[in-house]
Amino acid sequence: MGKVLKMLLAVSLASVMAFTACTADGENTDAAASGGTVTLTGFMTSGSNQTAIDKATWFTTWLEENMGIKLQFTDAAGVAPSQIIQTMLASRDLPDMIQFGGQEGHGFASTAADVGLLLNLDEYKEYLPNIYGNPYYEQALAYSRDNLSGGKEGVYVIPLLIGKWNPSGNENTHLRWDIYKEIGMPEMPTLESMLDVLEQMIAVYPETEEGLSTFGFTGTQEFDGINGNFFVQHYSILLGRRIIPGFIEVDTSGGVDVAKPISAFDDNAQMIRILRWMNDAQKRGLLDPDAATQTFDEMSAKTTDGRAMLTHWAWDATGYNTPERTNADPPMGYAAVWTDDMQPPVRSDAWTGALETMGISADSDNIEEALKLLDFIYSFDGYDFMVNGPQGELWDLDEDGKRIRTEKGWDAFLLNRTETFMDGGGLVGDAMGIFGYGPVANYTVNPKYDQTINSAYWEQVLMYNPTNLIVDWREYHDGAADIYRWAVPQGRVNPTTPAFDMMAALPDDMTIKVNDIANMLNANSWRMIFAADDAEFNAIWEETKTNAEAIGLAEVQEFAQNAWVEALAKVAKYTPAE
Repeated sequence: MGKVLKMLLAVSLASVMAFTACTADGENTDAAASGGTVTLTGFMTSGSNQTAIDKATWFTTWLEENMGIKLQFTDAAGVAPSQIIQTMLASRDLPDMIQFGGQEGHGFASTAADVGLLLNLDEYKEYLPNIYGNPYYEQALAYSRDNLSGGKEGVYVIPLLIGKWNPSGNENTHLRWDIYKEIGMPEMPTLESMLDVLEQMIAVYPETEEGLSTFGFTGTQEFDGINGNFFVQHYSILLGRRIIPGFIEVDTSGGVDVAKPISAFDDNAQMIRILRWMNDAQKRGLLDPDAATQTFDEMSAKTTDGRAMLTHWAWDATGYNTPERTNADPPMGYAAVWTDDMQPPVRSDAWTGALETMGISADSDNIEEALKLLDFIYSFDGYDFMVNGPQGELWDLDEDGKRIRTEKGWDAFLLNRTETFMDGGGLVGDAMGIFGYGPVANYTVNPKYDQTINSAYWEQVLMYNPTNLIVDWREYHDGAADIYRWAVPQGRVNPTTPAFDMMAALPDDMTIKVNDIANMLNANSWRMIFAADDAEFNAIWEETKTNAEAIGLAEVQEFAQNAWVEALAKVAKYTPAE
């Protein structure tokens, strides 16, 4: 871009910085009155685009009045976002602002940079003070410069979801807390010992109040995929291990067995252990007999009816945990319980960001406004404003200067979130609905308040209005807000290495072999789970290993192991020093 435009942009820098400074308070700087209004075009792969823009009038009105910017983004309209991006790249016609995302996101970004469709942001760093002047983004910028520039010098896209994540996860087993307490809350030193506990629970609760039979846990084949049986992967992760594409088992933290990850088909790996655990459950009558044939919806319906003593995820307990049950005296419902050998994963801090990235078209006629908006989105105060709205509406400060939700804020974020509209129109979430993912991860702290930007992690919110079930559970967990805030100080969780998102993709020929192995493995896994005895189980296991080797297991495992080591090296390179 020419020197003249850079000089013109320099004139606007002061107003950009002044705007950012006042953003969180929502003060009207009347930027539109002094400079007119410009319409920025865009497409966000993770956002609702124009659909959200039309709703978020509280934000879009503010944006126009304070920055002189209107938004006109392209809706996906039922077309896959990746297909829209491909069309834009093929036509060499990008909107002013573009977000790449999904599994192909990094590839799309690199291609766009390589063919000259994106602005080199390194040449405008002085106009992006909230990005280049914030150490929080340093590693993400370095990663983008090295890996997403299409082999050219510079930064052409900035990753999203950068930084610190809330220490929690989806792999979080729940038991029927009321039944577990009734049998005396026996200890569970290992995953295998859980079966004894489930057996005792069914003995005292053989059927629901509606007369439906109960069982230990249920399942479905619908989640089986390229890494094999879903429940093998799920419980491997709970136990601190994970199977990567190519059937190599690694430590989820990246800190154990780095040099020599083991084959998922090894007799000492988690796959055989968990398949045998499920087979034992089946032989003891603890596994839902429909697990191999039912749909996900059918599986979830049984948990919603309270028939399963164990749920595999926290979210699968919500259907049964109605206010009537969880506030009963004594309370009924599911609550988090882990075996002693579980090390559930928590998402590690993502200093290189996610697969989603954002950039500006090199051919934009509105580069000044696009840079302003990009800098605003990545400023902590700007993003905070987009997420929480202006002070005094959904949040305010208490006598100690800490942020708390207002009565309207509780409605907007928790109680009546689809019915509580902002003063300027639309829901609070509609602003970020335009863009989808935000610039920073959900545990990022705004130093202005020394609290997370995401209000869900404010102390007032974490401890808000607990049900009788939660109160009862907390009595046995040192008063912690949830199981992760109880487990993290004890070292009971396993931070997941970002290496999983940095592995090289399998080549096409190996993908075919991996899919062939997975299809065979998935079918045989359920045969093993429902095997009548150990002899049948062991025979199918040996058959499975032989078939995998014949398809080409050694070749794909060699590639996977090398890709894993390379990904770990990237993590080491882009992880900031403590």
